[in-house]
Amino acid sequence: MYLRLEIISKASGEFIGWCCTGIKDGLPYPNREIMYGISKDYRGKGYTTQAAKGLIGYLFNNNTEIEVLNAVALECNLPSIKVIQKCGFSFNSLIELDGKSYQWYTLHSSDWMNRSESNTALG
Repeated sequence: MYLRLEIISKASGEFIGWCCTGIKDGLPYPNREIMYGISKDYRGKGYTTQAAKGLIGYLFNNNTEIEVLNAVALECNLPSIKVIQKCGFSFNSLIELDGKSYQWYTLHSSDWMNRSESNTALG
């Protein structure tokens, strides 16, 4: 299953980015990945993190049987790494994909659910 979603600005209705999930060749099983991109004019405003968390919530909250998600980012892509970390992913290791070095992260559904329950109790 591949799922591709658009990120649309509520203010303007304009397409500003995308958020997707699919199988990532080169990652160990289970190799379901989330990925995203945002227009340069909208970076650093939390939209990507919000979209990624929405996708993760959809995948883990009884809509699929997915237990583990992966995320990768080039070592130099600090904004992407920040989004991954804000979403609760844990660093695994460096991994080489297509001749480039990436930071590889995973997130287990149980960790997501426990984190979501903690946030609900605090809020």
